[in-house]
Amino acid sequence: MRPGQQNKRSRGRGNGRKNVNPLSRNYESNGPDVKVRGNPSHIAEKYVQLARDAQASGDSVMAENYLQHAEHYFRIISAAQAQNQARQEQRREREEQDRDEDDQANDEKAVAEANVDQDNEPEDAPKEEAIAEAPANDEVAQEKPKRAPRARRPRRKPATEGDLADAPQPKLSVGDDVADEVPAKKAAAAAE
Repeated sequence: MRPGQQNKRSRGRGNGRKNVNPLSRNYESNGPDVKVRGNPSHIAEKYVQLARDAQASGDSVMAENYLQHAEHYFRIISAAQAQNQARQEQRREREEQDRDEDDQANDEKAVAEANVDQDNEPEDAPKEEAIAEAPANDEVAQEKPKRAPRARRPRRKPATEGDLADAPQPKLSVGDDVADEVPAKKAAAAAE
């Protein structure tokens, strides 16, 4: 390479790879006299089958060797399952913590809204201290404060011809044109 040039190629296999799930990864296993390829559960089952065949043929040493190979892949499986379970527990804890934070934020928001509403109450209304002094039932005290439902605006219904006929007609003054008065009277008569 010339001086001043940079090698832009990455070196090594691991660059850019993320954590791959060991249960779905394909392995190549070189056993005592056989080569087995596949995921860990497939390889372990294959070695167990080879061990049964060797035991059936009377070769206990080869059967033990196959079982040791199978045990290696069973350990890979159990380690991956433990790792997945730990990740799921961490995810659940994070989700629970997020839910708790959201609930706390909603509670604070409800309290703030209640304080705003309380500031707008007339002075004759009972104060919060008087309410707090009242004996509270344990079940009621443990409940979370509920948000007041939002007030909805009534929808406007579209105007119909009958509504327009019932509407008060403008009174005509002396300078108004009589031609404007005739269509209004016809519309009122048609509506009746």
